[in-house]
Amino acid sequence: MEVDEFLSIMRNLAAGVTIVTTSFEGTDYGMTATSFNSVAIDPITVQVSLSHESRTYKAVIGSGIFGVNVLSADQEGVAKTFAQKSDDQFNDVPTEKGTSGVPLIEGAIARLECRVTESIPRGDHTLFMGEVLGGSHLERPPLLYFQGDYYRLTKEDS
Repeated sequence: MEVDEFLSIMRNLAAGVTIVTTSFEGTDYGMTATSFNSVAIDPITVQVSLSHESRTYKAVIGSGIFGVNVLSADQEGVAKTFAQKSDDQFNDVPTEKGTSGVPLIEGAIARLECRVTESIPRGDHTLFMGEVLGGSHLERPPLLYFQGDYYRLTKEDS
């Protein structure tokens, strides 16, 4: 299969938008990611897939921890900020440090702190398995990514 055809197919999968964060050697790192999901409940485990080219990937390797922040429908600007490569991503985004030291984004509808338990390199990405150390959530609608753009969930009356 051609790469372009594969990417066209995958653009049809609607996904929640997350910011994967970590802190390493006194610096906070973060990136927008849609490849996140739960893996197991005993032990409670999630996975994220990070590009080898990202600074966040290198920081997760170094720190051994990561946070997952599932964005709310009103956080499209946050998603766009962390989709860019920049040294000042955290300047205008309110965060607080979790107990593990990872930055957690205020207003995210779900926030998890994870310890890397396994990393599986595959091509230009690595799949990180993380045991969930703690988390929190809010009851608000999510931000979605579909066919290269951001969407908000609407519920039709039945």
